[in-house]
Amino acid sequence: MSTLLPNELLLEIFSRMSRVDLCSTSLASHAFCALARPLIFTTLYFRPYAFDDNVGVLCAPSGAQEEELAAKLALFSSTSITPNVRFVWVNRLTSYPGFARTKHRILDAPFVDNADTHALLKPLFAAVASFRNLRWFHAERIPFTPGAIDALSQLLGLHKLDISACTLLLPLDNISLLHVVEVVIRGGGDCGPWLACMSPAKLTSVSLSFVPHITARALAMLPVFSRVTQLKLPLAHAELPTLLPPLAAAFPAVESIEIDGFAFQATAVTYRSQPSQLFPQLIALESECEGAFAFLPRSRITDLTLRNAEANELCLALAALPPGCAEAITRLQVALDWLPGPDVPDVLAHFPALEWLALELVFYGAADRETTESILAFVTALPSLLPASLLSLRLRAEELSYGVDDDELAAEEGSPLAIPDTRGLQAALVVRCPALHAVDIYVPRLQLEWYASIGFETERMGGA
Repeated sequence: MSTLLPNELLLEIFSRMSRVDLCSTSLASHAFCALARPLIFTTLYFRPYAFDDNVGVLCAPSGAQEEELAAKLALFSSTSITPNVRFVWVNRLTSYPGFARTKHRILDAPFVDNADTHALLKPLFAAVASFRNLRWFHAERIPFTPGAIDALSQLLGLHKLDISACTLLLPLDNISLLHVVEVVIRGGGDCGPWLACMSPAKLTSVSLSFVPHITARALAMLPVFSRVTQLKLPLAHAELPTLLPPLAAAFPAVESIEIDGFAFQATAVTYRSQPSQLFPQLIALESECEGAFAFLPRSRITDLTLRNAEANELCLALAALPPGCAEAITRLQVALDWLPGPDVPDVLAHFPALEWLALELVFYGAADRETTESILAFVTALPSLLPASLLSLRLRAEELSYGVDDDELAAEEGSPLAIPDTRGLQAALVVRCPALHAVDIYVPRLQLEWYASIGFETERMGGA
């Protein structure tokens, strides 16, 4: 069967087809089959367990299901298919057939305790070792044996290892190193042994979440990952002064750190140490308010994201920093608990070089008239509070209107609300910030969306 369409156009068409349609199309001719095969066999989805919903356990498959899985591995292991495999997904429990109809929670289901439960993992990893072009390996709730790690270590082109609640069954001596560029670990206990399996020569990004706090001792035992620039990990706020030196030693080139919020201890800590360059290349930080102030004196951060901050405490913490720590920050994203008063303006005053600001005002409870008035007054005064260098502004206070509609606000006694005019507000913002090119404000009774390239996208004053 011949076609006048070039292969490049056919590949573009095939890439937009569903897997079922693509399989049907591949049967039309040898030429179509050759073009479609790399797309059909790009990803291997493999579930090495069966779910017994009667008792709510995961067990080894048997009968026709076991034969089907064995045949699938044999197909993907064939010499004509293995070069096409780029992605492997193992045990995707969140998309298990019939998941929504099961009597038991499959995500929490225990494994049957016998030798055959994990029998299919050995042939699976034997097949994986042949996928020389594999780029991404994702697994959920499976044990990794020395054989599994050895299979993955043979894949020199593996880019990403993404594992959730997996266990590592290895002796800590004589382990094989995985040549991955990016590792993502969610749950599964201590992550130290996992990091010890990574090759420092390749790894550039580490993301750890829903795992126990990393201790100073565990950090000190890690090799030096001199190429890692992106880092997400759980740290205990109260231990940060002792954690930072070994953290900097293990990841000396890190440019972006996100402190995972799952493992936080709600401990108020004030850091008054003298400035030092423990993290000379660190420019981006995302953290709860308490954790950020351990890093600011020790780096030159330009991109800061603060979660769940209280304006008054944030002002005090900023005032306690050594001079100049916040002056280099050009991008700020912060969620502040809103209380009427000078605290929020005082927070903004500590960042004179901002170019990009995303401010979320959080209010817990109903938005009464007093709160709405205070927010609108803050918006009216906003142009005078911003640095002249600002390029983009985003302000949100959506939660304030939860539970109180406009009829209720209108029924409250008092004069009409002083709602700023959107055009006048935009003009004042541009006068204050001449290079401003984007404004997105959404607060009770006022919405303004404006871009220098297209003008006003949305305007609303009063009403719903």
